Amino acid sequence: MIGPILPRLFTEGDSVRVAATIVNRAGSKQTLRARLKVDNGEVIGPSQAEITLAAGQSGAVDWTFHAGPAGNALPPLK
Repeated sequence: MIGPILPRLFTEGDSVRVAATIVNRAGSKQTLRARLKVDNGEVIGPSQAEITLAAGQSGAVDWTFHAGPAGNALPPLK
């Protein structure tokens, strides 16, 4: 399970950290990948993050996001 941690608002030109909490609900240790895809702005650095979690454990991954022009900038997580 993945849950986004995002600022409520972005202003054009903002550079912010966006994060996601990931929970391993499997019954065993898992290496999981999360990718940040943006439609209006850019991810600074790698768009994919990897984390290894034990069964039932949670952890966080984060990215730096640079907001583009005014519009819909909510970055979906996969």
